[in-house]
Amino acid sequence: SGDRWALLKKIAGILANQCLECHDAATHKGGLDLSIRKAAFAGGDSGVAIVPGKAADSLLWQYVETNEMPVKRPPLSDSQKKLLREWIDSGTLQDAVANKLREWTDGGLQYSPPFR
Repeated sequence: SGDRWALLKKIAGILANQCLECHDAATHKGGLDLSIRKAAFAGGDSGVAIVPGKAADSLLWQYVETNEMPVKRPPLSDSQKKLLREWIDSGTLQDAVANKLREWTDGGLQYSPPFR
């Protein structure tokens, strides 16, 4: 449970820093809002973004793996990609551990521009 909690915290950081500039509740480009768990699972205009347990079937993973996302930003590092795939394939979003990440389940994640 501790390992899954640590993984989920890392994923929340990746989503907040790499995805939410375009895919939050206010902007939701492509109809996708990754800032709230329920909206993230609902997907966007192109279909289901996250299929728990099946990264290969998840549009989020497909776009990240091919470096189509994030747009106008450097691609995710290999280690970030590995974490994202592990997170989707493990299905950790579906268990009670995910509910402990209040920033994602209750109030939503917030994008914080990087310091320059």
